[in-house]
Amino acid sequence: MRPDSSSDGGGPSSEESWEPTDSVISREEVRDGLDICRIRLQGRIDAGAFPLLLDEIQRARERKRRWFLLNLECVTFIGSAAVGIILSLIEDVRSEGGDVVLLAVPPSAHQVFDSLNILEFLQIRRTEEEAFAHLMEVAASNQRP
Repeated sequence: MRPDSSSDGGGPSSEESWEPTDSVISREEVRDGLDICRIRLQGRIDAGAFPLLLDEIQRARERKRRWFLLNLECVTFIGSAAVGIILSLIEDVRSEGGDVVLLAVPPSAHQVFDSLNILEFLQIRRTEEEAFAHLMEVAASNQRP
């Protein structure tokens, strides 16, 4: 696992920084003042990959991150343990005024979320721009008195 960090303050970095070496790839960036932890999941997110996901999330939480973008575009399977950690992350960061956006959820993962009746708790977006716009909207609403 190779975290790739970027904090140049600009827009999202090019997709070339996402190299398919593991099931979980993470990097952080600052965008419009938000420290966003971007995690890309790929392949089977099952019992074997679950520790990698949990490790990335724990490291980000230790750094007080509360804005997450989870890219599921390349996920072929998502297990119940991964769903559980995602729900736990959502609960934790929302209690701190942050949020988690799931990006490019494939039909197989969407079906899992639907069968578990959790779609209403998830923020799912098709594009990075939509995902970042949602995070910015939540951040702005938290700033209002």
